[in-house]
Amino acid sequence: AMNTLGAGADREEVTLACLSFLNSLCEVESNFHAEGEEDGGACHNFVAVMAPSLLEVLMPLMQQQDEGQVDEDWTVSIAAGKLLQTIVPLLPEQQFLDLLQFAKSNMSAGRNNTKTWREREAAFMVIGTVINSYNPDNSQGDILRSSQLAELLAADLIPGTLDETYGQNPQVQDTAAWVG
Repeated sequence: AMNTLGAGADREEVTLACLSFLNSLCEVESNFHAEGEEDGGACHNFVAVMAPSLLEVLMPLMQQQDEGQVDEDWTVSIAAGKLLQTIVPLLPEQQFLDLLQFAKSNMSAGRNNTKTWREREAAFMVIGTVINSYNPDNSQGDILRSSQLAELLAADLIPGTLDETYGQNPQVQDTAAWVG
């Protein structure tokens, strides 16, 4: 699946199938972590192992939004966003930091912003996903994650979200409103 995604599959159906497969893998690992090793099996943490490569491919896919796309559409960018939602709780610390850096570098920088609406919308999707996946009961790095997330919220997200909710692109407006 990673090879197909990484090679930039020419057919959208193939990319969607790969994203669906990876999403299923993330869900299995999430369930395993939630249930523990009671059944005698062992989690091999495939997601953590392939996280750097997966995020490298996933971020550009999230930026392939169609004009006028709605949540009911099943597109590559929406499938990539869904995969992001299942992968974030499984990410090792470094990849979590990479996600925050991606969001910070692609969020609105006010009126002089040079980022495209697709980059800004993907950044807000990342932040919204991180916020919604945060679990204070999870001991895997959440103290570090919460302090870094709070720093990003205060310095970049709140001003950027306010700017974008009044912006010109309806997709960025919707995603920024979801975050805010």
